[in-house]
Amino acid sequence: MIARIIYCGSLLLLQLCCQRPPPHGDDHEEGPEPVSVTHFTHKLELFMEYPPLVAERPARFLAHLSVLADGQPVRSGEFVLEARRGSSEPIIARLAAPKRDGLYTPELTFPDAGEFDARILVRGPQVSDEIPLGRLVVHADEAAMRASSAARPEPADPANAVPFLMEQQWKIGMLLHTADEHSLVERVQCAGEVVAPLERSAVVLAPVAGRLLSPSGEGLPRLGASVRAGQVLAVLEPTVPTLNETATYALELRTRAVEIQRGVDEARAHFQFAQREYDRLAGLQRARVSSQREMYEVERDLALAQAQFDAAVALKAKYDEVAEQLDIFREAARQPAIDGGSEDPLRIRLTAPISGQVVSASHVDGEQLEAHEELFRIVNLDRVWVSVRVSEFDLARLPATPNALVVASSYPDRRIDVRTSGGKLVHFGSVVDPASRTVPLRFEIPNPEGSLRDGMFAEVFLETGATRRTVGIPEQAIVMENGAPIAFVLLGGELFQKRELVLGARDGTLVEVIRGVSRGERVVSRGANLVKLAALSGSAFGPGHVH
Repeated sequence: MIARIIYCGSLLLLQLCCQRPPPHGDDHEEGPEPVSVTHFTHKLELFMEYPPLVAERPARFLAHLSVLADGQPVRSGEFVLEARRGSSEPIIARLAAPKRDGLYTPELTFPDAGEFDARILVRGPQVSDEIPLGRLVVHADEAAMRASSAARPEPADPANAVPFLMEQQWKIGMLLHTADEHSLVERVQCAGEVVAPLERSAVVLAPVAGRLLSPSGEGLPRLGASVRAGQVLAVLEPTVPTLNETATYALELRTRAVEIQRGVDEARAHFQFAQREYDRLAGLQRARVSSQREMYEVERDLALAQAQFDAAVALKAKYDEVAEQLDIFREAARQPAIDGGSEDPLRIRLTAPISGQVVSASHVDGEQLEAHEELFRIVNLDRVWVSVRVSEFDLARLPATPNALVVASSYPDRRIDVRTSGGKLVHFGSVVDPASRTVPLRFEIPNPEGSLRDGMFAEVFLETGATRRTVGIPEQAIVMENGAPIAFVLLGGELFQKRELVLGARDGTLVEVIRGVSRGERVVSRGANLVKLAALSGSAFGPGHVH
């Protein structure tokens, strides 16, 4: 009944728009149920409606064509409807262009009754394809057609059916996804954040108060500029202190130097201890006594100790440099004037500690600065960290070094497999946070295009190792209704059915369907929420056909 209403309404509007007589004459008596077929190729979806076929009577076909890749109607191209019985000459209806976007209306007159093999050919700049139609049954006369139609039981309207016209499908660019079997890996879903690695983020500060100058008159690096490690970013012309001030600075510097040296000694001791522990456990590992997790933890401790020691040494080197400059300051404080030339020994060159992009630069050439003011912030995002926190109750499901899929919030259609992309797990926390009852994990992944940005949110799917073959659909095909998941399954052309779902494991953007959708059925993967609105309204979403 729903198909009859759709077809009759379509045909009536087509007659009104074209001011042509109906294909069955002027008889206003309700005719037999129209024939509706839906065919798919790899490129196209065909939804076609036509009246029961009678020999020597013209029949008009309403052929709706959609491009599967983008959900758009076929807007141009030649259309050929060809029917052939046995080895006889084919009957052909040829149209140079659609009547309007997505709709071709060919007419065929069959010379006699029988079964005809039919196909449709589409050739155009948008798409070219062949659509097999199978067999068309042509009746000898009106009485035979009506008798055949009466002999077929009228199908009952399906439960939870939702009409949604092709015109509205094209308007929203509806996409369909075939529910297939997939090898789904059970995963733990966590919220994550993209951050710049510590060694790939640096801040350049003014070591002393002074006037900021551009190097060699080339101008200061601005926001977004790319810089390389060691490049001179700016020159600082310090404010010359008085003799008493330099004496005070010297005393403070000596006090601070003692603290820095103590920090270097402590960092060296920590590093040496971590190195000995690593060497000890490496020997046990070769003897197959220690576990892989223990080895991973000592590797992490050694790397952290190395980084702390390197940082302490670098800090001491910087203070030694300042101490050398202080001697120049004290000598300058005794002089009545200072030569301001480009070779002025008081000028401090500020260099980029890493290669990357300037993400903060808020000062101008000639500006007077206070000591320790931030001049530039540099970030290198060729590789990024993705930090997540996993519940302690999920830890038993995870292997020692879990792989992960990362889906950035800004790119929901892009899945990054950490392992296959060249990334790795760099940290698996050993301490449970007492407030959140979670453990931190951190992955490092390549970011050659720079699309992942510092601070970006992401969904992270941690691999548990459990795999099974099952039916899966995209998570975009699932919408919620009264707190329960549902999906809309295509019954044919302009008719969908709402299905309640029982879901299982999630593998990235794919979700296991335990019940509700069968293998081979097509679900709405883009536009499902609008189909839901149509279901709630109790009618087709939109004004209807305009043929």
